[in-house]
Amino acid sequence: MTMKKPILFSLFAFLGAATALAQGGGPPNPPGPVDDVPTPIDDHIWIILLVGLVFGLYLVLSKKSALKD
Repeated sequence: MTMKKPILFSLFAFLGAATALAQGGGPPNPPGPVDDVPTPIDDHIWIILLVGLVFGLYLVLSKKSALKD
């Protein structure tokens, strides 16, 4: 009984690796057309940075005022 487990494990590991390696890869797909249209985040990145800066300042100033009280 104790010899069956390592043998079965080895058999399943070998068969699993053999089937994974037996799958051939096809040729890569040709590259698609390049799209130079900017995404919406590229258009208004300055707004996101400004909101992050204001939010960060709010957090810092609120923590300082909470420590003074």
